[in-house]
Amino acid sequence: MVTPAGSAGLTGCLEEMDRRGLIPDGCLAVCCVGPAARGWADEGGTYDFHVVSTGPWTGEGARALPVGLDPAEVPSVALSVAGRRWEITYWLESQVRQVLAKVTRERFEGGRLGGRGADRRRGAVPGADERPPSHSAARSGRRSASGRSTAPRSGPS
Repeated sequence: MVTPAGSAGLTGCLEEMDRRGLIPDGCLAVCCVGPAARGWADEGGTYDFHVVSTGPWTGEGARALPVGLDPAEVPSVALSVAGRRWEITYWLESQVRQVLAKVTRERFEGGRLGGRGADRRRGAVPGADERPPSHSAARSGRRSASGRSTAPRSGPS
């Protein structure tokens, strides 16, 4: 049984995934990512999981997400568990190795960490562990815990 939101909210998730047949043979790791992994999950927020295995996911109901790797897609399954949305993305060990091979200090310093929409400031620099400002805080012009203004910029940067 999955417990309510909060840091203890992830208790039982691995067992629930196993019970539902969502952990493939050859599984190497199951990682919770996103806000829930940092303890920032809202009461009804999504739990995001990455499953890494030696072989491809063969379960039903997955949609293919495009990635710049070989193979060029990762399957993703969305479901509801105890009223909470779960998104489980299945990565091959070889895909993870390809991603890690792309991460170099030179690419980071040059701001070339990824494709369109990649942002080297997110999750890769000091302060990345701060909770992002809420949308209401950004609209009101309040400051984040680090003292930076959370108000949206106006005009050219």
